[in-house]
Amino acid sequence: MEDYIEILDKKTTVNGNEVVITKTVKEKLTYEQLLWKKEDCQRRKQRLIQQSQQLQKEFNSIKDEEQEIDNMMALLQSEDNEFLTLE
Repeated sequence: MEDYIEILDKKTTVNGNEVVITKTVKEKLTYEQLLWKKEDCQRRKQRLIQQSQQLQKEFNSIKDEEQEIDNMMALLQSEDNEFLTLE
């Protein structure tokens, strides 16, 4: 079943190089449609959580790499760098 949407009012204006359309609508939804919309929201939230977790992993990896580079730079700047090793 499709959503029922009725346009009650529509106004079109020009703002610089953009056309702005403002609409007032009346929308009728069944319980099943609302349930589907809610499930869609939950799926989108889950995708964002997964993306956030992946970004956190990438961030931590870059942070670790940066720390490793800082350690190597410190070795090069030390006086007896021939005898120092990183583990």
